Amino acid sequence: AFRGMLAGAFFSVESLVPLTLTLVHGYSPTAAGVPLTGGALGWAAASWWQGRNPTVPRHLLVRAGFLLVAVAAGGMAVVSQPDAPAWLVYPTWVAGGFGMGLAMSSVGVLLLALTAADERGSASSSLQISDAVTSAVCIGIAGALVAAADRGALELPAAASALDLVMVAVAVSGAVLAGRARAPRTS
Repeated sequence: AFRGMLAGAFFSVESLVPLTLTLVHGYSPTAAGVPLTGGALGWAAASWWQGRNPTVPRHLLVRAGFLLVAVAAGGMAVVSQPDAPAWLVYPTWVAGGFGMGLAMSSVGVLLLALTAADERGSASSSLQISDAVTSAVCIGIAGALVAAADRGALELPAAASALDLVMVAVAVSGAVLAGRARAPRTS
């Protein structure tokens, strides 16, 4: 569930980053795509860091990752407004990518650590299915909101903000629940 929540929140908001920057702020396609590269670099940096710091409790990395994704989604809710400074997307999306780098692999490590050896294949498959299905559903919701904006039912800034704020709630929920992702204490 954690991986699905992370993937759904991050990728659905990310799917609207270039569209928001081009249509709301008049950015060129190149400038609108640069934040995606920044997010990828943040993800890589955090993955590298968390892989070299195995003593940090994984549930804390998951919580921090969710919080950074929430910050990124909230930042995009601001950036989606025409009067907002669009440049905020650059540091915001690096932070979101950093959050994904902390949390995504940590959830996988926790899954393997908390699953019996004979169930790891099934659990890993479930993890991948959760990523794919939740991402697709959340990106589909983003597409439906964009289609509604295209048809004039609401403005694009309102559609993007609605998605962003829902995904903030998803990410904050993940952060609150992240403490459950620990090995049970043995007596």
